[in-house]
Amino acid sequence: MIKILKSIISYLTSALTSINKFLDKFPNKLEVFSDDLTLIRISRNTLGRNITFVLNNDKMLEKKALFKGIYLYLRQIRIL
Repeated sequence: MIKILKSIISYLTSALTSINKFLDKFPNKLEVFSDDLTLIRISRNTLGRNITFVLNNDKMLEKKALFKGIYLYLRQIRIL
């Protein structure tokens, strides 16, 4: 019985450690792009089928960094 409890505790410890390492890396990715894009306006069409976001690109991001910033911004406001 004690052997089973020790194995469960070691498994939980390793799982929590890996989750903690993942969560430590994740907020850093969001912080990189948090100040780069600012929301100016949100508009919806009359049918309600689409939403238009107008974002200001303060840091003049280009190509991959810009699309990553847009993606992370929309994830942050829970659209995607």
